[in-house]
Amino acid sequence: MSKSAYFFRGLFVVIVFCALGFYAYIQDENTPDQILNEDSTDALFNTPAKADYLYCVNIDSGSKLVLKSLSQKLNFSVTQLNSKGKKLDSSKLALAPFGTVGLILESNTKLVKIDSNGSDLLAFIETSEGLKSECKNNTSETWVIPGFSTEKDAINNLLISNPYKTTASLDVFVVGSSRESNDSLALQREVKNIVIDANKTYEFDFNQLIKRSELVFVKILTKSGSVIPAGSTTLGESNKLLPLYSSESNINYALSPELGTYSVYNPSTNILNVDVNGQTILVPPNSATLKEIDGTKFLKAESDNGFYFLFKSGQNLFRSFSKESSKFYVYTSSPIEINNSNDGEVQCDYRVNTDPPKSVVVKPKSNASLEMSVDSLVKLECDLPVSVFSTNSVIRSIVSR
Repeated sequence: MSKSAYFFRGLFVVIVFCALGFYAYIQDENTPDQILNEDSTDALFNTPAKADYLYCVNIDSGSKLVLKSLSQKLNFSVTQLNSKGKKLDSSKLALAPFGTVGLILESNTKLVKIDSNGSDLLAFIETSEGLKSECKNNTSETWVIPGFSTEKDAINNLLISNPYKTTASLDVFVVGSSRESNDSLALQREVKNIVIDANKTYEFDFNQLIKRSELVFVKILTKSGSVIPAGSTTLGESNKLLPLYSSESNINYALSPELGTYSVYNPSTNILNVDVNGQTILVPPNSATLKEIDGTKFLKAESDNGFYFLFKSGQNLFRSFSKESSKFYVYTSSPIEINNSNDGEVQCDYRVNTDPPKSVVVKPKSNASLEMSVDSLVKLECDLPVSVFSTNSVIRSIVSR
Protein backbone atom coordinates (compact mmCIF):
# COMPACT_ATOMS: atom_id res chain seq x y z
CA MET A 1 0.00 0.00 0.00
CA SER A 2 1.36 3.46 -0.94
CA LYS A 3 2.25 6.14 1.60
CA SER A 4 -0.62 8.32 0.35
CA ALA A 5 -3.12 5.51 0.99
CA TYR A 6 -1.87 5.15 4.58
CA PHE A 7 -2.13 8.90 5.02
CA PHE A 8 -5.77 9.10 3.85
CA ARG A 9 -6.78 6.07 5.92
CA GLY A 10 -5.25 7.62 9.01
CA LEU A 11 -6.87 10.95 8.25
CA PHE A 12 -10.25 9.23 7.94
CA VAL A 13 -9.86 7.55 11.36
CA VAL A 14 -8.92 10.88 12.97
CA ILE A 15 -11.95 12.62 11.42
CA VAL A 16 -14.34 9.92 12.62
CA PHE A 17 -12.86 9.97 16.13
CA CYS A 18 -13.17 13.76 16.33
CA ALA A 19 -16.75 13.67 15.08
CA LEU A 20 -17.73 11.16 17.75
CA GLY A 21 -16.04 13.20 20.45
CA PHE A 22 -17.77 16.40 19.28
CA TYR A 23 -21.18 14.62 19.34
CA ALA A 24 -20.56 13.42 22.88
CA TYR A 25 -19.53 16.93 23.90
CA ILE A 26 -22.74 18.39 22.43
CA GLN A 27 -24.80 15.79 24.30
CA ASP A 28 -23.07 16.72 27.57
CA GLU A 29 -23.77 20.38 26.95
CA ASN A 30 -27.56 19.84 27.05
CA THR A 31 -29.00 21.74 30.01
CA PRO A 32 -31.47 20.07 32.41
CA ASP A 33 -34.23 22.22 30.91
CA GLN A 34 -33.46 20.97 27.44
CA ILE A 35 -33.55 17.37 28.62
CA LEU A 36 -36.86 17.85 30.45
CA ASN A 37 -38.44 19.21 27.29
CA GLU A 38 -37.80 15.98 25.40
CA ASP A 39 -40.93 13.94 24.75
CA SER A 40 -39.63 10.76 26.37
CA THR A 41 -38.83 12.56 29.63
CA ASP A 42 -42.20 14.31 29.68
CA ALA A 43 -43.86 10.90 29.48
CA LEU A 44 -41.80 9.75 32.46
CA PHE A 45 -42.70 12.74 34.61
CA ASN A 46 -46.40 12.47 33.69
CA THR A 47 -46.69 8.90 34.98
CA PRO A 48 -49.51 8.87 37.56
CA ALA A 49 -48.35 8.86 41.17
CA LYS A 50 -49.98 6.80 43.95
CA ALA A 51 -52.38 9.63 44.67
CA ASP A 52 -53.73 9.29 41.12
CA TYR A 53 -55.08 5.84 41.92
CA LEU A 54 -58.12 4.89 44.00
CA TYR A 55 -58.27 1.47 45.67
CA CYS A 56 -61.46 -0.34 46.69
CA VAL A 57 -61.69 -3.53 48.75
CA ASN A 58 -64.86 -5.47 47.97
CA ILE A 59 -66.31 -7.60 50.75
CA ASP A 60 -69.64 -8.56 49.12
CA SER A 61 -70.36 -10.83 46.15
CA GLY A 62 -73.19 -8.71 44.71
CA SER A 63 -71.59 -5.26 44.72
CA LYS A 64 -71.38 -2.49 42.17
CA LEU A 65 -68.82 0.24 41.74
CA VAL A 66 -70.29 3.76 41.61
CA LEU A 67 -68.26 6.64 40.18
CA LYS A 68 -69.28 10.30 40.20
CA SER A 69 -67.58 13.25 38.55
CA LEU A 70 -67.27 16.26 40.83
CA SER A 71 -66.45 18.67 38.02
CA GLN A 72 -65.40 18.15 34.40
CA LYS A 73 -65.58 15.32 31.88
CA LEU A 74 -63.41 12.40 33.03
CA ASN A 75 -61.72 9.43 31.39
CA PHE A 76 -60.30 6.64 33.52
CA SER A 77 -59.71 2.89 33.72
CA VAL A 78 -60.96 0.28 36.23
CA THR A 79 -59.20 -3.03 36.94
CA GLN A 80 -60.76 -5.86 38.97
CA LEU A 81 -58.60 -8.48 40.75
CA ASN A 82 -59.48 -11.61 42.69
CA SER A 83 -57.92 -12.60 46.03
CA LYS A 84 -54.94 -14.21 44.28
CA GLY A 85 -54.18 -11.05 42.30
CA LYS A 86 -55.50 -12.39 38.99
CA LYS A 87 -56.98 -9.75 36.69
CA LEU A 88 -60.68 -10.47 36.12
CA ASP A 89 -61.66 -7.43 34.07
CA SER A 90 -60.27 -4.14 32.82
CA SER A 91 -62.56 -1.35 31.58
CA LYS A 92 -62.05 2.13 30.17
CA LEU A 93 -64.87 4.46 31.19
CA ALA A 94 -65.91 8.06 30.59
CA LEU A 95 -68.01 10.40 32.70
CA ALA A 96 -69.86 13.51 31.59
CA PRO A 97 -69.40 16.58 33.81
CA PHE A 98 -71.05 15.83 37.18
CA GLY A 99 -72.17 12.50 35.73
CA THR A 100 -72.54 9.10 37.40
CA VAL A 101 -71.79 5.60 36.18
CA GLY A 102 -72.31 2.22 37.87
CA LEU A 103 -70.26 -0.90 37.12
CA ILE A 104 -71.41 -4.34 38.33
CA LEU A 105 -68.38 -6.10 39.78
CA GLU A 106 -67.43 -9.69 39.07
CA SER A 107 -68.69 -11.98 41.84
CA ASN A 108 -65.18 -12.88 43.06
CA THR A 109 -63.65 -9.41 42.78
CA LYS A 110 -61.77 -8.47 45.96
CA LEU A 111 -59.63 -5.52 44.89
CA VAL A 112 -60.50 -2.72 42.46
CA LYS A 113 -57.92 -0.29 41.09
CA ILE A 114 -59.05 2.95 39.48
CA ASP A 115 -56.53 4.95 37.44
CA SER A 116 -58.11 8.38 37.84
CA ASN A 117 -55.14 10.44 36.60
CA GLY A 118 -55.62 12.83 39.50
CA SER A 119 -59.24 13.47 38.50
CA ASP A 120 -61.87 15.03 40.73
CA LEU A 121 -63.62 11.69 41.15
CA LEU A 122 -65.79 10.25 43.92
CA ALA A 123 -65.80 6.44 43.91
CA PHE A 124 -67.36 3.90 46.25
CA ILE A 125 -68.55 0.31 46.37
CA GLU A 126 -72.24 -0.24 47.11
CA THR A 127 -73.20 -3.68 48.40
CA SER A 128 -76.35 -5.59 47.47
CA GLU A 129 -77.92 -4.20 50.67
CA GLY A 130 -77.09 -0.60 49.76
CA LEU A 131 -74.15 -0.17 52.16
CA LYS A 132 -71.46 2.20 50.88
CA SER A 133 -67.69 1.90 51.23
CA GLU A 134 -65.51 4.69 49.85
CA CYS A 135 -62.54 3.89 47.65
CA LYS A 136 -59.29 5.17 49.16
CA ASN A 137 -56.43 7.05 47.54
CA ASN A 138 -54.12 6.30 50.45
CA THR A 139 -52.73 3.32 52.27
CA SER A 140 -51.43 3.46 55.82
CA GLU A 141 -48.96 1.87 58.22
CA THR A 142 -51.67 1.49 60.86
CA TRP A 143 -55.38 0.74 60.50
CA VAL A 144 -57.95 0.33 63.26
CA ILE A 145 -61.37 -1.23 62.60
CA PRO A 146 -63.86 -1.12 65.50
CA GLY A 147 -67.31 -2.64 65.84
CA PHE A 148 -66.88 -6.38 65.26
CA SER A 149 -68.63 -8.89 67.50
CA THR A 150 -67.94 -12.56 68.22
CA GLU A 151 -71.22 -13.18 70.01
CA LYS A 152 -73.11 -16.35 69.09
CA ASP A 153 -74.37 -16.29 65.47
CA ALA A 154 -72.25 -13.22 64.61
CA ILE A 155 -70.59 -13.35 61.18
CA ASN A 156 -67.44 -11.28 60.61
CA ASN A 157 -65.48 -10.59 57.44
CA LEU A 158 -62.08 -8.92 57.37
CA LEU A 159 -60.15 -8.53 54.12
CA ILE A 160 -56.66 -7.00 53.84
CA SER A 161 -55.54 -6.03 50.32
CA ASN A 162 -52.07 -5.15 49.09
CA PRO A 163 -52.60 -3.01 45.93
CA TYR A 164 -48.90 -2.47 45.19
CA LYS A 165 -46.15 -4.37 43.37
CA THR A 166 -44.14 -5.09 46.52
CA THR A 167 -44.82 -7.59 49.31
CA ALA A 168 -46.42 -6.33 52.54
CA SER A 169 -45.63 -7.72 56.00
CA LEU A 170 -47.87 -6.97 58.98
CA ASP A 171 -49.03 -7.86 62.49
CA VAL A 172 -52.71 -7.99 63.48
CA PHE A 173 -53.93 -7.27 67.02
CA VAL A 174 -57.45 -8.33 68.07
CA VAL A 175 -58.84 -6.66 71.21
CA GLY A 176 -62.09 -7.89 72.78
CA SER A 177 -64.36 -7.20 75.71
CA SER A 178 -64.36 -9.35 78.81
CA ARG A 179 -67.49 -10.21 80.79
CA GLU A 180 -65.44 -10.37 83.99
CA SER A 181 -63.82 -6.94 83.71
CA ASN A 182 -65.28 -3.47 83.95
CA ASP A 183 -62.72 -1.90 81.64
CA SER A 184 -64.24 -4.01 78.83
CA LEU A 185 -60.99 -4.46 76.88
CA ALA A 186 -59.09 -7.03 78.92
CA LEU A 187 -58.56 -9.57 76.12
CA GLN A 188 -55.93 -9.11 73.43
CA ARG A 189 -54.59 -11.58 70.90
CA GLU A 190 -52.03 -11.02 68.18
CA VAL A 191 -50.98 -12.74 64.96
CA LYS A 192 -47.54 -11.73 63.74
CA ASN A 193 -45.66 -11.79 60.45
CA ILE A 194 -48.55 -12.11 58.00
CA VAL A 195 -47.17 -11.73 54.46
CA ILE A 196 -49.37 -10.53 51.58
CA ASP A 197 -47.92 -10.64 48.08
CA ALA A 198 -48.43 -7.91 45.49
CA ASN A 199 -52.04 -7.37 44.32
CA LYS A 200 -53.34 -10.13 46.58
CA THR A 201 -56.08 -10.02 49.25
CA TYR A 202 -55.83 -11.87 52.55
CA GLU A 203 -58.89 -13.04 54.47
CA PHE A 204 -58.24 -12.83 58.20
CA ASP A 205 -60.39 -15.03 60.45
CA PHE A 206 -60.24 -13.92 64.11
CA ASN A 207 -63.50 -15.44 65.34
CA GLN A 208 -61.72 -18.21 67.26
CA LEU A 209 -59.12 -15.89 68.79
CA ILE A 210 -61.60 -14.12 71.08
CA LYS A 211 -64.93 -15.87 71.58
CA ARG A 212 -68.27 -14.46 72.78
CA SER A 213 -67.10 -10.87 72.89
CA GLU A 214 -69.73 -8.15 72.52
CA LEU A 215 -67.24 -5.72 71.04
CA VAL A 216 -64.04 -6.45 69.09
CA PHE A 217 -61.44 -4.06 67.67
CA VAL A 218 -58.86 -5.06 65.09
CA LYS A 219 -55.61 -3.13 64.69
CA ILE A 220 -53.35 -3.75 61.68
CA LEU A 221 -49.72 -2.67 62.00
CA THR A 222 -47.75 -2.80 58.76
CA LYS A 223 -44.02 -3.47 59.09
CA SER A 224 -43.19 -3.22 55.38
CA GLY A 225 -45.28 -2.22 52.39
CA SER A 226 -48.80 -0.80 52.66
CA VAL A 227 -52.30 -2.29 52.73
CA ILE A 228 -55.98 -1.34 52.73
CA PRO A 229 -58.50 -3.38 54.77
CA ALA A 230 -62.28 -3.72 54.77
CA GLY A 231 -64.51 -5.19 57.46
CA SER A 232 -68.14 -6.12 57.96
CA THR A 233 -70.18 -7.79 60.66
CA THR A 234 -73.62 -9.42 60.68
CA LEU A 235 -75.58 -10.11 63.84
CA GLY A 236 -79.19 -11.15 63.46
CA GLU A 237 -80.91 -8.77 61.04
CA SER A 238 -78.17 -6.17 61.37
CA ASN A 239 -75.51 -6.11 58.67
CA LYS A 240 -73.01 -3.27 58.48
CA LEU A 241 -69.76 -2.26 56.86
CA LEU A 242 -67.30 -1.04 59.47
CA PRO A 243 -65.41 2.25 59.29
CA LEU A 244 -61.64 2.43 58.86
CA TYR A 245 -59.27 4.65 60.79
CA SER A 246 -55.69 5.19 59.66
CA SER A 247 -52.67 6.65 61.40
CA GLU A 248 -52.57 9.42 58.80
CA SER A 249 -56.21 10.46 59.03
CA ASN A 250 -56.09 12.45 62.32
CA ILE A 251 -59.88 12.29 62.48
CA ASN A 252 -61.89 14.08 65.15
CA TYR A 253 -64.70 12.25 66.88
CA ALA A 254 -68.02 13.54 68.19
CA LEU A 255 -70.44 11.69 70.45
CA SER A 256 -73.67 12.31 72.32
CA PRO A 257 -73.43 10.06 75.39
CA GLU A 258 -75.91 9.83 78.22
CA LEU A 259 -74.97 10.30 81.85
CA GLY A 260 -72.90 7.38 83.09
CA THR A 261 -69.53 5.65 83.21
CA TYR A 262 -67.84 4.98 79.89
CA SER A 263 -64.66 3.34 78.69
CA VAL A 264 -62.45 5.43 76.42
CA TYR A 265 -60.21 3.15 74.34
CA ASN A 266 -56.95 4.33 72.79
CA PRO A 267 -55.68 1.95 70.06
CA SER A 268 -52.63 4.10 69.21
CA THR A 269 -49.06 3.67 70.44
CA ASN A 270 -48.92 7.12 72.09
CA ILE A 271 -50.64 8.62 75.12
CA LEU A 272 -53.97 10.05 73.99
CA ASN A 273 -55.34 13.34 75.32
CA VAL A 274 -59.14 13.45 75.02
CA ASP A 275 -60.68 16.84 75.75
CA VAL A 276 -64.16 16.56 77.27
CA ASN A 277 -65.46 20.12 77.39
CA GLY A 278 -62.18 21.43 78.76
CA GLN A 279 -61.44 18.44 81.00
CA THR A 280 -58.54 16.30 79.79
CA ILE A 281 -58.57 12.50 79.99
CA LEU A 282 -55.17 10.80 79.59
CA VAL A 283 -55.50 7.33 78.07
CA PRO A 284 -52.34 5.14 77.94
CA PRO A 285 -51.40 3.41 74.66
CA ASN A 286 -53.40 0.32 73.70
CA SER A 287 -55.64 0.52 76.75
CA ALA A 288 -58.96 1.76 78.07
CA THR A 289 -59.74 4.32 80.77
CA LEU A 290 -63.01 4.50 82.70
CA LYS A 291 -64.56 7.95 82.90
CA GLU A 292 -67.74 9.44 84.36
CA ILE A 293 -69.28 11.58 81.61
CA ASP A 294 -72.19 13.89 82.35
CA GLY A 295 -73.86 13.93 78.94
CA THR A 296 -71.51 16.21 77.01
CA LYS A 297 -72.45 17.20 73.47
CA PHE A 298 -69.24 16.01 71.85
CA LEU A 299 -65.70 14.90 72.57
CA LYS A 300 -62.61 15.76 70.55
CA ALA A 301 -59.29 13.93 70.39
CA GLU A 302 -56.38 16.36 70.38
CA SER A 303 -53.38 14.04 69.89
CA ASP A 304 -51.49 14.03 66.60
CA ASN A 305 -52.48 10.45 65.78
CA GLY A 306 -55.61 10.69 67.90
CA PHE A 307 -58.27 8.14 67.37
CA TYR A 308 -60.27 6.84 70.28
CA PHE A 309 -63.47 4.89 70.77
CA LEU A 310 -66.12 5.27 73.44
CA PHE A 311 -68.33 2.43 74.60
CA LYS A 312 -70.61 1.48 77.46
CA SER A 313 -71.74 -2.04 78.43
CA GLY A 314 -70.15 -3.51 75.32
CA GLN A 315 -71.85 -1.12 72.89
CA ASN A 316 -69.70 1.07 70.72
CA LEU A 317 -71.13 4.59 70.86
CA PHE A 318 -68.65 6.51 68.73
CA ARG A 319 -69.56 8.39 65.59
CA SER A 320 -66.70 9.36 63.35
CA PHE A 321 -66.59 12.86 61.98
CA SER A 322 -64.38 13.74 59.04
CA LYS A 323 -61.11 15.58 59.35
CA GLU A 324 -61.80 19.29 59.63
CA SER A 325 -62.01 21.21 56.37
CA SER A 326 -63.85 24.15 54.83
CA LYS A 327 -65.14 22.32 51.76
CA PHE A 328 -66.79 18.89 51.37
CA TYR A 329 -68.63 16.69 48.93
CA VAL A 330 -71.03 14.31 50.69
CA TYR A 331 -72.99 11.54 48.96
CA THR A 332 -75.70 10.26 51.29
CA SER A 333 -79.41 9.71 51.92
CA SER A 334 -79.02 10.30 55.67
CA PRO A 335 -78.93 13.56 57.63
CA ILE A 336 -75.61 15.41 57.51
CA GLU A 337 -74.34 16.68 60.86
CA ILE A 338 -71.97 19.64 60.84
CA ASN A 339 -69.75 19.94 63.91
CA ASN A 340 -68.35 23.39 64.76
CA SER A 341 -65.50 23.19 67.30
CA ASN A 342 -64.61 26.87 66.76
CA ASP A 343 -65.17 29.64 69.30
CA GLY A 344 -67.34 31.61 66.85
CA GLU A 345 -70.28 30.99 64.53
CA VAL A 346 -69.69 29.31 61.19
CA GLN A 347 -71.77 29.91 58.05
CA CYS A 348 -71.96 27.03 55.59
CA ASP A 349 -73.34 27.32 52.06
CA TYR A 350 -74.56 24.05 50.57
CA ARG A 351 -76.16 22.77 47.39
CA VAL A 352 -78.05 19.48 47.03
CA ASN A 353 -77.63 18.07 43.51
CA THR A 354 -78.77 20.89 41.20
CA ASP A 355 -81.13 22.58 43.69
CA PRO A 356 -80.67 26.29 44.45
CA PRO A 357 -77.94 27.02 47.03
CA LYS A 358 -78.89 27.36 50.71
CA SER A 359 -77.09 28.39 53.91
CA VAL A 360 -76.96 27.24 57.52
CA VAL A 361 -75.34 28.87 60.56
CA VAL A 362 -73.68 26.60 63.16
CA LYS A 363 -73.29 28.00 66.66
CA PRO A 364 -69.94 27.79 68.50
CA LYS A 365 -69.08 24.39 69.99
CA SER A 366 -72.29 22.95 68.57
CA ASN A 367 -73.82 20.93 65.74
CA ALA A 368 -76.31 21.58 62.95
CA SER A 369 -78.13 19.02 60.80
CA LEU A 370 -79.08 18.99 57.11
CA GLU A 371 -81.97 16.62 56.35
CA MET A 372 -81.70 14.23 53.38
CA SER A 373 -84.19 11.60 52.22
CA VAL A 374 -82.77 10.16 48.98
CA ASP A 375 -79.22 9.60 47.72
CA SER A 376 -77.88 13.06 46.95
CA LEU A 377 -74.58 14.73 46.20
CA VAL A 378 -74.14 17.68 48.53
CA LYS A 379 -71.50 20.34 48.05
CA LEU A 380 -70.73 22.10 51.33
CA GLU A 381 -68.53 25.20 51.78
CA CYS A 382 -68.01 26.91 55.16
CA ASP A 383 -66.20 30.09 56.16
CA LEU A 384 -64.27 28.22 58.90
CA PRO A 385 -63.10 24.58 59.14
CA VAL A 386 -65.73 22.11 60.41
CA SER A 387 -66.14 18.35 60.52
CA VAL A 388 -69.11 16.43 59.16
CA PHE A 389 -70.85 13.10 59.76
CA SER A 390 -73.52 11.12 57.93
CA THR A 391 -74.58 7.49 58.28
CA ASN A 392 -73.75 5.18 55.34
CA SER A 393 -72.21 8.01 53.35
CA VAL A 394 -69.19 8.88 51.26
CA ILE A 395 -67.48 12.06 52.43
CA ARG A 396 -64.69 13.79 50.51
CA SER A 397 -62.98 16.79 52.07
CA ILE A 398 -61.35 19.18 49.61
CA VAL A 399 -58.08 20.75 50.68
CA SER A 400 -57.49 24.23 49.30
CA ARG A 401 -54.36 24.59 47.19
